[in-house]
Amino acid sequence: MYEVGYGTEMLQYFIIRSDRAKMALVVHPNMKIVVHAPHAHNVQEVEKFLRKKWLWINAKLSEFEKYKKTKSVKEFVSGESFYYLGRQYMLKVESGDIDEVRLAKGRIQITTTSDVRSSEHNKLLFSEWLSKRTEKVFAEVYKKAIVRFDLENTPKLRTRKMNKRWGSHSKGWIALNPNLIEASKHQIEYVLVHELCHTVQDNHSDKFYALLLKKMPDWKIHKQELEIKHG
Repeated sequence: MYEVGYGTEMLQYFIIRSDRAKMALVVHPNMKIVVHAPHAHNVQEVEKFLRKKWLWINAKLSEFEKYKKTKSVKEFVSGESFYYLGRQYMLKVESGDIDEVRLAKGRIQITTTSDVRSSEHNKLLFSEWLSKRTEKVFAEVYKKAIVRFDLENTPKLRTRKMNKRWGSHSKGWIALNPNLIEASKHQIEYVLVHELCHTVQDNHSDKFYALLLKKMPDWKIHKQELEIKHG
């Protein structure tokens, strides 16, 4: 993460470099500012670009801040959006003969035997569905991550709500934050590999990062994407 100043104001931003020809600017709904820049452009050029866009950036931040205040509490009604495995899905609620939640045509579809406007019932259906999906997805990704290691004792996997961490490691266990289901499978795997490395190297030493790089050479990309989109 970088920081740029303009007058008395300061903004934090991310740089994602690629083989593109020109710089592009994105302000995400979570207020993260991202510059997509060619490899040849240095930080000074990026900051010059940002200062030219300063008024536009502040306008977007103000827009998202207002939206954030009005939409902070989910009502679980048609039209709301939710992140699932790195994608944003629109919610559609309709009446039916059964209570069911499924992914259909790029949407999260809730079929309910109750009133479609019943936030409490819709939330219950959605939460039960998401909890089952989270357990299934985490287990699938864990199986993929664990083959990178040759561990004598394989840690057990569980979910645990955490305020500021995506994952944690303790003796015999690896815990994942259930909110991580909003991220992509690549990002979930990065968190798992990170925690599995702690079974070998307990702290964030040079040896730890050397092991992380060996087990997942592109870990920095997934870490940055996770911080930008869901951090």
